Parts: sequence; C-alpha cells; structure tokens
Amino acid sequence: MAVNRYQMAWQSAGGTAEALRDDENLYVKIQANDAQLDKSSPNVWEQDSVEIFLDENNGKTVFYQDDDGQYRVNFDNETSFNPESIAEGFESAVKVSGTSYTVETTEIITVITEAPLPRPAQPAAALRPRTAR
Repeated sequence: MAVNRYQMAWQSAGGTAEALRDDENLYVKIQANDAQLDKSSPNVWEQDSVEIFLDENNGKTVFYQDDDGQYRVNFDNETSFNPESIAEGFESAVKVSGTSYTVETTEIITVITEAPLPRPAQPAAALRPRTAR
C-alpha cells in the first residue's frame, strides 16, 4: 500500500507499507524514501520516522480510547509511544540505504474483536513517513 499522507511542511517523503496479522501480533513493514534523513530536532515527532496508529477495536472514534496506540520509529530505530504502556512487547528493526530506510515492527494485539480484519488498503491512512523540516 502506498504511504503518502504528510504532516504540515513534511512533503518530501513517501513509501510503501505491508501489514500482516495473526491472533496475537500485527506485523508491519514500511519502506520510506526521503531526500535527506534528519533527526536533529529534540522533538521526536519532527524527526524522520514512521508512525503507526493502531485502533484495535476499530472504533474509528475522534478521540483516543484505551485500545488506541501510536507507535513511532525513526531511521536509527529509536522508538516512542503514546501511551508509553504499549511499548511492552514492541519490536522493531531498521535498515538504512542512502536516504531510504526500511522499518519492520511487531506490535502485540491485546484486544481481539469479532469484527472482520480490515482490508489491506485501510491501514494506508494510518501509516505515514514523517520527515524533519
């Protein structure tokens, strides 16, 4: 799936993503491309990174619920989470090649619902590369 949602001034990045799920984990692979990799900002949200937003009960609410989480991994494999409690069990690996990088993650799924699995195109809106200014 294409990764092409941008935040504010960061529009030089793009990429592709793949996601798989079993009964316990969500596996995500994101290949991000950028003109320049930068993590000079002290703010993690302003560093070149990918973010994964996960709504485990698929509630699609306009506010965060207990099942919602934000996972961020920069090109140096430094992570941050919202809330911090979702960090337990999270795994990631990053491979950098020039100004492109690949992020592979495993997130533990704690809420299993009877709802059908989302179609592969649906997570594209929740996966996006972030680039520094």
